[in-house]
Order: sequence, then C-alpha cells, then structure tokens
Amino acid sequence: MTNKITSTRSSEPKQASLRMPFMNFSRTFAAISAASLTLGLIGCSAGMPANTGSPITVTPGQHTVGGRVMGGQSAIVGANIYLYAVGTGGYGSASSSLLTNAVLTNSPSNSGQDTNGNYYVTTDSNGNFGITGDYSCPSGTSLIYLVSAGGDAGSGSNSALYIMSALGNCNTVLGAANSEFFTVNEVSTVASVYALAPYMTLSGTLGASATHIGAPATTAGLAGITNAFAEVPNVISLSLGGALTNTPAGNGVVPANLINALANAVAFCVNSNGGPSTCSGTNQLLNLTTVNSITPLDTIAATLSIAQNPGHNVTGIVNNDSYIGAPFSTSLSSANDLTMSVAYTGNGINTPQGVAIDSNGNAWVVNAGSNAVVELAAATGSALTGGGGYTGGTFDAPVSVAVDTAGNVWVANCGGACSGDAVASSVSYLTLTGESITGASNLTGGALTGSYGISLDGTNRAFIANSLNTAVSAFNSSGTVAGSSGYTATYQSNTTAAAVDTAGNVWTVSPTANAVTEFTPSSGDTTPFTAGANTYVGSGVSYPFAIAIDASNRQWVVDQSNNKVSVLNAGAPIGGSPFSLGGLSTPNGIALDGLGTAWISNANGSISAFTSAGAAVSLSTGFKPGGNYANGIAVDGSGSLWVTDCGSYCGGSGNGTVYQVIGAAAPVVTPIADGVANSQLATRP
Repeated sequence: MTNKITSTRSSEPKQASLRMPFMNFSRTFAAISAASLTLGLIGCSAGMPANTGSPITVTPGQHTVGGRVMGGQSAIVGANIYLYAVGTGGYGSASSSLLTNAVLTNSPSNSGQDTNGNYYVTTDSNGNFGITGDYSCPSGTSLIYLVSAGGDAGSGSNSALYIMSALGNCNTVLGAANSEFFTVNEVSTVASVYALAPYMTLSGTLGASATHIGAPATTAGLAGITNAFAEVPNVISLSLGGALTNTPAGNGVVPANLINALANAVAFCVNSNGGPSTCSGTNQLLNLTTVNSITPLDTIAATLSIAQNPGHNVTGIVNNDSYIGAPFSTSLSSANDLTMSVAYTGNGINTPQGVAIDSNGNAWVVNAGSNAVVELAAATGSALTGGGGYTGGTFDAPVSVAVDTAGNVWVANCGGACSGDAVASSVSYLTLTGESITGASNLTGGALTGSYGISLDGTNRAFIANSLNTAVSAFNSSGTVAGSSGYTATYQSNTTAAAVDTAGNVWTVSPTANAVTEFTPSSGDTTPFTAGANTYVGSGVSYPFAIAIDASNRQWVVDQSNNKVSVLNAGAPIGGSPFSLGGLSTPNGIALDGLGTAWISNANGSISAFTSAGAAVSLSTGFKPGGNYANGIAVDGSGSLWVTDCGSYCGGSGNGTVYQVIGAAAPVVTPIADGVANSQLATRP
C-alpha cells in the first residue's frame, strides 16, 4: 500500500486506458411545447427579494385572496386558514402570521384567534374561504403561503389535517389588481413542501413544520427561497390544485404521476378523522414517514419527511393497498425512490455535459452535440438563451463550464481531440449575456490538449485539466496564459478534473496514474503554482475521475474502478475512506451541498449521496432522476440538483436531458468561485 507521498513513489500506479464518460468519443479516446397541464395554468411569479422593504397594509375591501380547501375531491369544512410570511431568522426559522384582528370584524362568524394569538378564517360548507384586506405584510417582497389546519373532509374532524400552498411574494399576490383564487389540497401540499424542504425542519410537534419555514435575511438567502417558491407554479396549477404535465415554458416534463401518487398517500390521512392516531397505524402515513425516531403528527410534516428522506418506505408510500378510491389519477404503482425531477429538453440541449450555477441560480449547461451553451432559468428551467443556446462559433466539443465571481462564464472546449475537426483545444470566455470577452478567438496555449475539467480560484484564474497530456493549464482573469507550458507534477497525467480550495491550492485527479495532485500558489502570474507536498497515490484511489472541495478543504474524489468515493485531508485519507455503497456505479461527477453532503452522478443514470462523514444516504440503487447516464451535476442556491444526461450518445435515447431534482439538497453558495473567494465552500448562503 502506498501512502501520502512527497517525492518518490514506492509502487507503480495501475495503468489503464483512459475512459472518458462525459464525451466517450471512441475515435479519440481509444488510446486514452406550450405548457401542457392536467388542470390548467395559473401562477404567482416570485420576484427577487430585497433585504429591506416597507410594510404594506391592505385596506378592507381592496383585495380578496380566496379559494377552496379540498381533501381529494371533497370539500374540507371548518378548516382554519392561516396566511404566513416566511421567517428571515435563518433556515427553518419561525414564520409570521399575517392576518390581523380585522378578520374578527369583517368575518365575525367565519374567523377566530387561536391559543398562540394567531388569527384565521374558516372554510364554509363548500370548503371556500375569503380574506378581504385583513392582512399586513412585513414588506412587499415578503414570501407568503397559506396553511389549512383541521377541519372535516367528510369523515369527521381531523386535527392531523394540515395542508398548504406556497403563493409567492406580497407584491405579486396581495398587490394584484384583481382577486386571487387558490386551491389548497394534497397536490399543492406536495409541490410546496418539496420545493421548500431545504427551508423547513421536520418536527414531531403538531403544526410546527408548517409554521417554521425560513431563510437568512441575506441577499443570497432570500434569493434562494424566492427561487424555491417559483418552483411550485412550475409544476402545479395554484388555482386548480392540479399537477401540470409540462412546465409553463413548455420545455420541461413534470413528474405528474409522482406528484399525484404522493398526493394520494397524503389524502388517505387527510380524509380520516380524529387526529394523528387515526393514520399512525401499520402501513399508514404517519407511521410510514417516521424517520430517526421522529414521528410526524400532521400531514405537512409527513410530506416533509418524504421529501427529506426520498428512499424511505418507498413501496409503502406509493403502492399501499389502503389507498382505496385514491382521488388523484396516476399510473405510478412503484418507484425506485421519491425524488421529484423535472426533465428539460430542446433549446440547444444536445449531448449535455458539465453544468454550473451562477449567482442568480441559473444553470449553465455545455452541449457537445450542438456546440452550444444553454442557460436555464433558476426554478423554472426556461431557456434564457433562446431556441438554440449560445453558439457564436466559439465552442468546439465543450465539456465543462464554470462561473466566476464577476459573473463571467468559462467553458473548456476539448476541440479536435473530441470533435474530429482540426481545431485545437481552447477555452471560451463569456459574459452572462453570452458575449465573448475575447472576441472571435478563444483562449489557447498553456498546453491545452483534450481540455476536460475546469475550475476557478477566488481571483478568477481558470485551471483546465487536460485529458491528453500531463499538464494543467491556467489563465488569468484577463484571459492571458499563466504558465506557457502548463503545470506538471510527477504523478499527474491525463487529468480529467480540477478543484480549488479556499487557500488557493489547486487539486487535480489523474485516472491513469491513480493520483490526486496538489499545486500550491506562489507569487506572480507567470509561474503562480508549484507542485505541492500533498499529492496522493495510494490505497482506495482507483481511476479517480472527479473532485470537489468541502468546507474543511478536504478533497472528495470519485473513484471509477472501485465504485467508491475517497475523502482526503491534505492529501491523506480520513478514517473510513474510501466509502462505498449508496448506489455508486462508475461515478462521473460530484457536487457538495451547503451541509457538506456529497452528490455523485453515476454512469447508470443514478445519483449517490453521502453525508459529510462519508455515510451513504442514498439507496443501494442510488436515487434515479431519470435517464440512463448521469454526467455533470451541480447544486443551486435553493437546494435543487441539476444533472445532465447525454442521451443516445451514452446509450440512452434522444439528444439528452437536463434534470432538476427539486429540493433534494441543501442550498449552497453559488457560483463555486464565490465559495472559494469567501471561504464558503459547501456552505449554505
């Protein structure tokens, strides 16, 4: 066994032909609709929040927010309807009740005040409710949601009955010229909870999960939860409470069958009577969603447990014989897991490769099949780059992408080594509007050959891993070459990925050398890096292919040959490393979320997840967002995962797909370069 090395190695690393899962170009690397919907469309588009804002109070009679509360297809009578604004005291902080005592005057027979001092209106015999000018928001950008508590769905009064709908911000919802109508039911609950799961805390106290939805009062924190709210009308109709089949922009397929199957599971408890004890028995919702000794006592908490533990009791939740007369139509009778993924295609998506997230939460995807970069909007996935993406003649077999702290986009083009033309490998350098910073020519030189992975430091220097030589290329933020011959080290060869830690060290992985190499910074731009002392060639690292850095500057490395993930501290394995299980299967990419959880894309189309301590939290089959070959992977500032699948080129079908896995992860600081610059890698905003 070989341990951490500084100068000489005691054994030769395993040699292998270099496999290139992202592109898999056999010639080169052999040596190495308008929106469709189930029940109609409506939505409140949540805008970007500000940190400050004046409180708004609506005059009675000026505007009405109303709707209907349903348990499946039955009206819920006598339910208490609350209007809340999300908390701004941190993740899972207490929400603010917005209804004022004016409701007691304006609706004397249809309103009240609970023991916590919060006001509510109640639903009538048809499940209807109305709120007319009886509310006051902290600011126009406050994010608001409705909660329905208790009531009778037809079987008797049920204290465990909690359902909700995420609406948007006060300016959009309460400041509209006309009255707004919302349906609050199990479908709206499933969509809202999944989107907001990263901002909620699972509780075994009745109603606590519903009333503690919050984010930090920072620009990034509020932007993240605002985008999370916008994910809700992207998958359901807020007015009708039905799952869409396609996103409003028309380029995304919504998992309507899954949403309806989960809604049916919730409906069984909603339509019972009495309280938590009536749906806590064997094979009943509150029992099925008990995790880590926390038993939910209401249906919002149970839905949250499903969203935060999508591999727990999957069969019992979606295929339960107790769900007789399920109210929502679904063809889903079984599932690998209960993650919720929207599938985006078209608009230039063709053999998608790497993906990166910018400061707005937008996903940048490079496409080898169309030589295009496609920008998908945060939350909604709409194509911000038009029908064909950004092309401009500057891309040639693009493989990876990164966004810098100034908002510029860097793309590594493998070039002729991958595409078969005569163009050398290069780097494209773009503004956020897709304009080339370097004009008609890409960045070249610096020993670029088979350019594959790209990473940025806190000063916006770009480091490119070259799959067809032994060097890592570097470019300064001005686009000039730093180190004309690139940077080499004894054990570095055929690199496929690079990552930068908060100390400015650059780490690379070399599959054919079974090596992880460190470069340390020195002064000057001409030769800013030298080989460091923490290179590792040793037990556990076997065909390392991708790398990410966590909040403690540890190196997370996916190993393709042994289907494991190694965690190194200063180049030395931590206790228990390498880690296995979790469905690892020829892992391709890795991204860390804001709690340090590692999310890994696999060549069989699955995603594996490991805690910061290395414990697998995904199933033995992994989580499966869809597709057959998971390539690039990234976490956004709302806690959603973005995963690329390269389609028929990698053994699947079609031109490929980009999957948005809603609310599966913890929000993270984006872009990654900001995390490097501000010592916030793998940290929540």
